[in-house]
Amino acid sequence: MPLAALTYLGAKCAVGAGALVGVLKVNSMVFDYALSLIGG
Repeated sequence: MPLAALTYLGAKCAVGAGALVGVLKVNSMVFDYALSLIGG
């Protein structure tokens, strides 16, 4: 049972980290696009 709980928590953390990375990537893409609009 503890192993299953640990696996569940690990998966939850991995999904959370993946979502965070995805949000940061989208934010940086939007930022780059905005900069290119301002610069161009």
